[in-house]
Amino acid sequence: MEIEFKKPELEDREMVNRYFRMNRNRSCEYTFANLYLWSRHYKVEFAIVEDMLVFYYTENGRFTFPQGDLANLKRTMDTLMEWTRQQGREFELTNINAEQFAELEKVYPGEFTVEYYRDAADYVYEVEKLIALSGKKYHGKKNHTNKFKTVSYTHLTLPTT
Repeated sequence: MEIEFKKPELEDREMVNRYFRMNRNRSCEYTFANLYLWSRHYKVEFAIVEDMLVFYYTENGRFTFPQGDLANLKRTMDTLMEWTRQQGREFELTNINAEQFAELEKVYPGEFTVEYYRDAADYVYEVEKLIALSGKKYHGKKNHTNKFKTVSYTHLTLPTT
């Protein structure tokens, strides 16, 4: 069985976003901008499997939850699990939320377990504190902001007309 994964390119944007819109996930992992930028730093690729969009982290062999018409979920998952078995790897999904796990439970009752990896959790900030950047906790962020302002203004050139 062959699944052809590829690195996301700008020309894939509309197709990827079409699949993302089918599921309306609010996680930052499901935006084309993040996917595209992360694929430049991390080894993440995608494929269309059984008419669902799937991302594959090639370094650790994990998949994201398939995006698209959930009527295709079981067929897609079966294909991914078989492909993984042929690769001699253990099948794992990453970045799964409660709604996605509930969908998995519908088609594979009791077959999957969830493990929480705190080190992979997103950052959550209080809006007021992030705006003010006051206190020791935000000192580094304030320094980055100030450096950005200095560099941005000192290197700004306006075109002559």
